[in-house]
Amino acid sequence: KQKQDVSVCGNIKNQDYLDICYKEVGVAKKDITICNNIESYDHKSLCITGVAAAKQELSICEELDYGLVEFCYEKVGIAKKDVGVCDKIIQNEGWKNDCYISVATYKQDSSVCDKIQIEYVRDQCYRDVGKARKDIDICNKIKTHHLKDECKND
Repeated sequence: KQKQDVSVCGNIKNQDYLDICYKEVGVAKKDITICNNIESYDHKSLCITGVAAAKQELSICEELDYGLVEFCYEKVGIAKKDVGVCDKIIQNEGWKNDCYISVATYKQDSSVCDKIQIEYVRDQCYRDVGKARKDIDICNKIKTHHLKDECKND
């Protein structure tokens, strides 16, 4: 309940802690205007990303600098469990793959793993989905031996 009240930040003198407080309240209240009180670029960016994910609104990501838009897309894609949002990530393959793995595991859908280009990362995705579904056929798609063993031996 306290995280929902911006007045709790009022007594904080240290700027870094104040920024963190505003970030926590902004995300908890899903209120991007609270993020605008933040001086630190990093905390402000995380606040905006957190609000976008909490509201599951991709358009909020456009408030961020170019380099962070796709990080925001990843967080929204995971929050929405929406592969279509993951597909919008073009520049950062790591963020895209993290998004795919999270969505695939949540939906227990190994076809999402097929979108991952890097074999080892795709195998990690198959492992996570195979374990979640307890499905040996998914485990058998894995080419990396220790990941296949992890998938089958759970």
